[in-house]
Amino acid sequence: MDDTVVNLKKTVLLPFVLGGLVLLAVLLFSIYREESSHIQQDFVDTRQTLGKVYRSFVDDHAGQLAVTLDLVAEDKALARAFAARDRERLQELASPLFDRLRERYRITHFYFHDADRVNFLRVHRPGRFGDVIDRFTAKSAEQSGEPAYGPELGPLGTFTLRGVLPWRHDGELLGYLEVGKEIGGLIPRLNRLFDLEIGVLIEKGYLAHADWEDGLQMLDRKPRWDLLDDEVLVSETGLMLPPAVLRNLTVRLRSQPDSTERLSLSNGQFIAGTIPLQDAGRREVGRLLLVRDITVRAAKSYAVFGYMVAASLLVGPMLFVLFFISLARAERQMKEWRQRVTEESGARMQLHEDHLRALERSAFYDTLTGLPNRKSLDEQLSRAVNVATGEGKRFILALLNIQRVNEINVTLGHETGDTLLRQVAERLEQGLPDALVVARAGGDEFAVALPAPGRTGAADVVTMIRHTLSPTFYVNDISLDMLANIGIAACPDDAGDAVTLLRRADVAMRQAKRRRENYAVYDSSLDPHSTRRLTLLGDLRQAIEEDRLELYYQPQVSMKENRVVAAEALVRWTHPQWGPISPAEFIPIAEQTGVVKALTRWVLKRALAQQAIWFRQGFDLVMCVNLSAHDLQDEALPDHVAELIEQTTRAPDQLTLELTESAIMHDAEQALEVLNRFAVMGCPLSVDDFGTGYSSLDYLKRLPVRELKVDRSFVADMCRNENDASIVASTIGLAHTLGLVVVAEGVEDDATRDALAELACDRFQGFYISHPLSPAAFDRWLANASKKAGLTPATQT
Repeated sequence: MDDTVVNLKKTVLLPFVLGGLVLLAVLLFSIYREESSHIQQDFVDTRQTLGKVYRSFVDDHAGQLAVTLDLVAEDKALARAFAARDRERLQELASPLFDRLRERYRITHFYFHDADRVNFLRVHRPGRFGDVIDRFTAKSAEQSGEPAYGPELGPLGTFTLRGVLPWRHDGELLGYLEVGKEIGGLIPRLNRLFDLEIGVLIEKGYLAHADWEDGLQMLDRKPRWDLLDDEVLVSETGLMLPPAVLRNLTVRLRSQPDSTERLSLSNGQFIAGTIPLQDAGRREVGRLLLVRDITVRAAKSYAVFGYMVAASLLVGPMLFVLFFISLARAERQMKEWRQRVTEESGARMQLHEDHLRALERSAFYDTLTGLPNRKSLDEQLSRAVNVATGEGKRFILALLNIQRVNEINVTLGHETGDTLLRQVAERLEQGLPDALVVARAGGDEFAVALPAPGRTGAADVVTMIRHTLSPTFYVNDISLDMLANIGIAACPDDAGDAVTLLRRADVAMRQAKRRRENYAVYDSSLDPHSTRRLTLLGDLRQAIEEDRLELYYQPQVSMKENRVVAAEALVRWTHPQWGPISPAEFIPIAEQTGVVKALTRWVLKRALAQQAIWFRQGFDLVMCVNLSAHDLQDEALPDHVAELIEQTTRAPDQLTLELTESAIMHDAEQALEVLNRFAVMGCPLSVDDFGTGYSSLDYLKRLPVRELKVDRSFVADMCRNENDASIVASTIGLAHTLGLVVVAEGVEDDATRDALAELACDRFQGFYISHPLSPAAFDRWLANASKKAGLTPATQT
C-alpha cells in the first residue's frame, strides 16, 4: 500500500508542478508576444500616419505657394519693371511684397528668372543673380508650361518647398516666378505631435562633401560626414542612440525599409523604422529615421510579468502543500477507508464513463434526430463492409434524399422541418429493425444499410423503405406526404470499401434526382469517376467516326388497319473488348459529354438511308428517330435534317422525331424554338414516354406535336393494374381531345392489344409484334409479316 501511495503522489504532484510551470511559461510568453505585437503595430500605425501628415503638409503648403505665385503674377507694376529689366526698380517693388509674404506665409525665397531660366533677381539675396537655374521644378515648369511644385534638396541636406510659375503678359512669356519656403521646421512639429525622435538621413550621393561641411561650419555646427556609411544625419530632434548602434540600425533598415527594429540599450528600450523622403523629381534622396522610446511601456510589461511570477511563486507552493497534505491524509486513512474509497472511485468512474458516453454521443450522433451522424456512418459502414467481405455476405446501402424539406422550411418554418426530420428518423429506425446501419448522412439525407441475402434486390429494399415512409406524417396538425429519391449500391457487388460504397450510393441518388425517379441503382456508366465510363466515352467517339455502330428497327402497327406503318430506329453498339453495350449505359454518357449530337446525326443519316432502301423495295414506312435534350439546343440540327431529307428524296412527313418530356423541359423556350422549325419543315413530332415526366398541359398545348407515346411502364401492366389502366385511358382521351395520334409502347400480349383497341389507341409497338431487328432481319420480318394475325406491311400506293 505504501508503494501505491508513493506512486499516487508522483502521479499527481509531478504533473501538477510540471504542468503549472509549463502553463506559466506559455502564459508569460503569450503575454510578451502579444504586448510586443501591440507595440510594433502601434509604431507601424504611427509611422503610416506620420507619413500621411508629412505628405499632407507638403501638399497644403504647395497650395499656399500657388496662391502666392498667382498674387505676384497679377502685379502689373512688377511685370513692367521686369519687362524693362530694371533690377533696382524690381527690387524696390518686390521687397515690401516679400516682407508680407514672409510674415504671412513664411516665404523664405523669392526669385525672378528670365525665359531661359537665368536668374534675374533674388529678392531675398539681391546681390546674387545671373546663374542658370537647373532645379527640377524650374525645368518642369519650362517643359510643361504649367506651374510646378515640390520639395528640393539643398546643399546642406535641407528641403525647400518650391513653386515655379511661367509668367505671361499679354500671352507672351516674360519669364518665371519662383517662391520657396524652408520646411525643416516640420520635423520638430512632427516630433511633438507623435512623440517620436526623428532624424533626417540624406543619401551622400546627393550632397557635395566639401560644400556640406563648409556650410555646417558657417552655421557653427559640427559636421559628421563619416558617422554613417552611405547617408548623412542632417538633423535630429534628440536621438539617444550611440554612434555604433545608429550605424548598424541604419544599415539594417536600409536593407529592409518597411521593417521595424527593436533596440535594448543601457539607457532604455526603443523601436525604430524609416519613411522614405522624395524630392520634387520623385527621387528617393533620403529617409526619416523614427525612434520611439518604449522603456516605460516595456517596464510595465515586465512589471506584469513580475507580478505573475510572484503570484505563481506564492500560490504554487500553497497548492503543492495543499495537495501534499491531502494525499498524506489519504495515505493515513487508506486502510480504514479502503471500502469507501473503492465505492467513491467506482462512482467517479461511472460519472467519468457517463461523461465520455455523452461526449461520444455528441461526436458520433446527430443532435437533431439522435441517429448516428456522418462520422459514425463511416465507421459503422466500414465495420459492415469488413463483416460482409469476411463472411461472404451481401448487403445493400440506400442513400435517401427526402424531398420538399427546403420547401417546408421556407413555407412552414425550420421548426416544422426539424420535427419532420425527427419523425423520418424515428420511422426508419423503428420500421427497419433488421437494418445494419440507420444514420443521418447530413441535411435532408439519410443512409440505410440492409442485409440482402440470396436474391434480395434493390427493388425489395426500396419497397421496404417506401412502405416505412408511406403513411402520412403529421406535424402541428398539418398532414405531409413525403417522398424520397433513393440511391442504391450493393456490397460487395459495387464496392468493397465503405468510402467507395457511400460515394457510389450518392452517385445513384443524384441520378435518381436528375431523372426525377423514386430510386436509381448504381451504374458505373453514370459514375463520373468510373474508369469504364471514361474508356467508353473515348471508344464511343471513335465508333461514331469509324461507323462501327448499328441500327436496329422495331415495327409500329396501325391498330385500325392492322398494318405496319412505321419503324423506330434504335442504336446498338458492340464493343471490341466488352461486347454488346446497353444503350442505357452509353447513351447517358453521350448526353452528359456532348457526344450525343454527333450520335444523333449518325443515327439520322443511317436511318434515312435505310428508309430509302425500303422505299425502293416497295415498303412505305415512316422512320421514327429519338432526339435528346442536347439535340433540342442545337440550332443547326433542323438545317442538317432538311439536308438529309433532300438527299434521300423523301417527304419530311415520313420522318417522325421523338423527344421525351424531360428533354423538352430541360430548356423549354429553346426547345420550343427548335421544334417549331421542325414543324414548319413538315416533320411530325412525338412526345416519347409520356406520363413519366413533369411537363404541364400548358406546355403540351404550346408544343407543335402530332403524336403521344404512352410509356411502357403504364402499358405493360394495364390489364393487371387498375391505376395503370386509368392512366392509359386518360392519356389516350387527352391526346384525342388535343387532336394527337396515340402510340402505345410495350405491348406484349393479346389482352393488352385488345384493351388498347377498345380505348381507340391509334398505333402500338412491342414484343407482341417484334423485338428490335437488324436491317436484314427486319427485311425478312416484313416479308413474313402477313403470316402473323393477318398483319400486312405498308406498301407504296
